[in-house]
Amino acid sequence: MMFLSNPIVRVGAFLLIAVLVSVLVISQNDEDPEVLSASNSHQQSLEAVSPSSLQEAPSDIRKTVPSEAVLAYKSKYGPLPGSLEGTIMQQALALDASGNLRISADLQRVFDFFLSTIEEENLDVILQRIQEYLDFYLDEPALSQSLAVMNQYIDFKKALFDFEVQRSDALKSMAENGTLGASETYMALLEEQLLAQKELRAEHLDPEVHEAFYADEEVYDDYTLARLKVQSDKTLSHEEKQQQLDAIDAQAPAELVASRREAQLTDILKEKTQALKQQGAGQEEIKALRTEMLGVEAAERFEALDQERAQWQQRVDNFLAQRRAILDTQGLSEQAKSQQIDQLRRNQFDEREQIRVSVYERRADSVQ
Repeated sequence: MMFLSNPIVRVGAFLLIAVLVSVLVISQNDEDPEVLSASNSHQQSLEAVSPSSLQEAPSDIRKTVPSEAVLAYKSKYGPLPGSLEGTIMQQALALDASGNLRISADLQRVFDFFLSTIEEENLDVILQRIQEYLDFYLDEPALSQSLAVMNQYIDFKKALFDFEVQRSDALKSMAENGTLGASETYMALLEEQLLAQKELRAEHLDPEVHEAFYADEEVYDDYTLARLKVQSDKTLSHEEKQQQLDAIDAQAPAELVASRREAQLTDILKEKTQALKQQGAGQEEIKALRTEMLGVEAAERFEALDQERAQWQQRVDNFLAQRRAILDTQGLSEQAKSQQIDQLRRNQFDEREQIRVSVYERRADSVQ
């Protein structure tokens, strides 16, 4: 099976609104240890790519994970990159009665799982790993069908990157001229981005693939864009805006509207909870607020989550204190310090927790 020669690909999904800002601002914030799990696929649209990371992966990969710990087999291409530690790749690729592949978002997740290591492995190796995975789970004709979809997906990623490169200079120029911040300009750029993205998907992906991979995302994007356009329209009164927003909600899928409203309610609750804490309120007052806004069951879940977070933070604080004591020990070699810290980490946290703890360690080191 021949792959596209030297394709430029990266899987990195950004929130709808953040994509334009990300062209202009380089952020190096560490990931939040409390949200290291998978994010909502409806919100993972408007992808961006980095050209320098796609040509050659770093040769000094610091950490790897045995492939059989993540996959159901031992890969002939060796251990997997360390970023996949603690993950398990099990996507059910469905077939019809004739052995043909049923196109679904599961197939996209297979591609994205391996492509997520683009900064750690050469693209050629990643594509070979994908083919190996598909070959392990699929027979003909599904195997050839899945590889054909993979090539379409890679082709689309490259085209999307090319589009972003073409508009990056224009965005920077607009930022320098002070015109990017205008709401009319911003909304026009956002709408252009969405339209171009849809057109590229339609151009490079078969209709069935386009539908399976991106239908939900595009509904979310259209809904979000429609609401943003109304909210940014300075010619409308508050009442007129609310009427139009209500009309948009009435035409949108009920689960999408419910999800947005739940997110809004959670944000409001977070603000009110923070205000209560600043006023010195106790746990009972906070629970009463949660009960009033969300109901008894949800308030109890929040309280349980608070306790879990407090216990986790205490464990992290204890570990960091012991780690600092090791680092401050005089007469101990750097290698010995590293070994002791590694052992301390393994003794106190399981494999998944160690990934989260590493974030706290980086933050602690950055303030020393």
